[in-house]
Amino acid sequence: MHNDILKRLDIIKNVVAMEDEELITMQITKLQALPLDEKVKQILALIATKRFFS
Repeated sequence: MHNDILKRLDIIKNVVAMEDEELITMQITKLQALPLDEKVKQILALIATKRFFS
């Protein structure tokens, strides 16, 4: 599972650079189905509010 989380976060990093909100949302949804620690949840909250550079 840990590897899946890292891969999805990496996808999000690349998709943010492409500014593709639909793909960002898709990856966030897939990540939320996995068991996440608090750090990853914080990252997703920042992404969801479009605070990519915090």
